[in-house]
Amino acid sequence: MAEPLPTVDLGLDVTTNDLVFTGRNLTTVSGAALVAQRLKVILQLFKGEWFLDADAGIPWFQEILEKGVDVTVVDAILRAAILGVTDVNRLLIYSSEIDAAARTISVAFTVDTVYGPVVFEGALL
Repeated sequence: MAEPLPTVDLGLDVTTNDLVFTGRNLTTVSGAALVAQRLKVILQLFKGEWFLDADAGIPWFQEILEKGVDVTVVDAILRAAILGVTDVNRLLIYSSEIDAAARTISVAFTVDTVYGPVVFEGALL
C-alpha cells in the first residue's frame, strides 16, 4: 500500500514555482493551500518528466498536443487528474478553453476538498 502524502509541504510561488522563503526560512503550506498547490503541480507536470515516476503527470505530448485533438478527450484527462489529487472529494465546476492559434489550454474549476472549496483558474500551457 502506498504511503499517505504529508499534510504539509514546502510552499511554491504561484507565478514562478520557486520555493518561497520568509527571511531565511522556507515557507510551508497546508490545508486548502496545499491542495491548490498539488493541483497546479500535477496539471503542469508532463508525463515522463519526473524521474521517480514516469507515469505521473499529464500526457501532454502523448495525447493532448496533437493537431485536431478532441476537446472531450482533453477534458476527460484533466478531470481525472484533478480528481486523483489527494484530499479532493469531487469536482464542482469545470470549464476549459483550447486556443489553437495561441497554442494555449486554460482551465477554470472548483473542487470540494476535505478543507473546503478550492478554486483554480489559469493557463496550463
